[in-house]
Amino acid sequence: MSTNVARKKRRKKRRRGKKLLVFLILMAVLTTVFYALSVTVLFNIKTVEIAGSSRYDVNRITELSGVVIGDNLIRMNPDTVSDKLCKALPYIGSAKVERKFPDKVRITVAECTPDIAYEYDSGYIIACGDKCLEIVDEKPEELVIVKAELSEFTAGFPIAIPSANKEALSELRKAASNSSVAGITYIDVSNISDLTIVCNNLLRLRIGTTESLEKKMNNAVSIIDTQRKKYGENVEGTIDLRYLSDESNLSYFTRESIWGKPSESVENAPNPSNSDAGSSSSTNSQ
Repeated sequence: MSTNVARKKRRKKRRRGKKLLVFLILMAVLTTVFYALSVTVLFNIKTVEIAGSSRYDVNRITELSGVVIGDNLIRMNPDTVSDKLCKALPYIGSAKVERKFPDKVRITVAECTPDIAYEYDSGYIIACGDKCLEIVDEKPEELVIVKAELSEFTAGFPIAIPSANKEALSELRKAASNSSVAGITYIDVSNISDLTIVCNNLLRLRIGTTESLEKKMNNAVSIIDTQRKKYGENVEGTIDLRYLSDESNLSYFTRESIWGKPSESVENAPNPSNSDAGSSSSTNSQ
């Protein structure tokens, strides 16, 4: 009796195994058929929706995205579309590409805001961070002008800047912001041993290296405040901070035109005191 029961159990187990195998084969076939249909007949694109753009026409964005009505939604690669748009249309900083089943593509773009302009020959490279947006002939008065070593640039792509120049620029801007150095119009990082900042096209800050940078920036703010109180908001001159360090409070101010024009008077006074940076900006008239 026990032998018959064992045989029945084995037969039942084999039948269940066969049913499971048939089910798995059927599911595989159905999955294959569904996938084949989804990338050929189903989910073909009927609508491309563009959002977030004010600079570029939606038809142009659609055209340059490479997304074509009738293309398959599943076969479309969102990352490829996004990368293509950011390079073809430089002022697009990012593009979020979404599949909206069954037949729609939604592209949401975020535009770059220019925040810097690099000098190049007789022109200027408008940039957002290190991305080249466009090249213009006229000086963009509303942007900080930067002089650096540039080896390669193409609109829509990152600007090739030596890492030392790039790092120095980042440190200068951060330190200036932290110290509330206002009105920066020009930064020269082409020589990382002789860094320069110009404020309001009137005052040149000779920084030297990035050593003791926070102290140099705080000192510059103090000197600028002192000289403007003495000579007015439009005072011109050079603030030499190259010798300022953690061990030294030596700094100079020379009242002159930084653009080589004749000046009414010149001040050039060292301050070798060991006082805080805030008081190391005094000058003596010659």
